[in-house]
Amino acid sequence: MDTFILLLVVWLICGLIAAGVASSNGGSGLLGFFAGLFLGPVGVIIAMFIRGPSQKIAHQVAAGQLKRCPRCAEGVQSAAQVCRYCGHEFA
Repeated sequence: MDTFILLLVVWLICGLIAAGVASSNGGSGLLGFFAGLFLGPVGVIIAMFIRGPSQKIAHQVAAGQLKRCPRCAEGVQSAAQVCRYCGHEFA
């Protein structure tokens, strides 16, 4: 019984750590918590790779796959002539 409680506490701590890591990366803290809770230490490692949408767009802009619209700041394809979100025409 003591071993079960210890294991439960360790898994809860892994959930909290994973939530903090995922949240600091701009991802979902709730998703990180459940990854850590159900997967333990492996979930903490997985939470390190959970990114939010803004970081994905920033990475794609840096790689040249997307460009930011100057009017609405959304990420659009680099070859686009018109922003699909607001209709801004690129020069």
